[in-house]
Amino acid sequence: MSIRIRDTDNTRNVINSLNQMNKKIVIGFFREDGEYSSDTHLNVVDLAKIHEFGVDIKVTRQMRKWFVANGYPLSKSTNTITLPERAFLRNAFDNNLSKINEKIDIAVERIKSLQENPDSVMDELANEITEILKADIDLGNLSSKLRHEVRDE
Repeated sequence: MSIRIRDTDNTRNVINSLNQMNKKIVIGFFREDGEYSSDTHLNVVDLAKIHEFGVDIKVTRQMRKWFVANGYPLSKSTNTITLPERAFLRNAFDNNLSKINEKIDIAVERIKSLQENPDSVMDELANEITEILKADIDLGNLSSKLRHEVRDE
């Protein structure tokens, strides 16, 4: 007597398809998107990084003069100014994790069906996740700068 097992849910084909894709979704701000504003000469990526992770800024002589001139003299012992972390992107991701996981599950099922182009499904998934994050964050004029790329790993 022999037993024969038949794969009816395309698992092998799906795994092969996913392995061949070798893609990743990157969502965020990209250096090539340019400056935040011409008067600060601050790149969008640098501004996002400052807000997301915070920064310690070394106080220079020029900065001390500026603070004095604007009525905010710094004490002599002040050597750094700390801008605290204000994690907007990580918080948006955490706040929407169940929605994002739902979108991923749907995309996996679509790929498993082998009826759609996996690259198209990945691009659609990246767009959906980006829009979920944008809806959670008040980006003002930076909204168009939050975007996604589907890259080869």
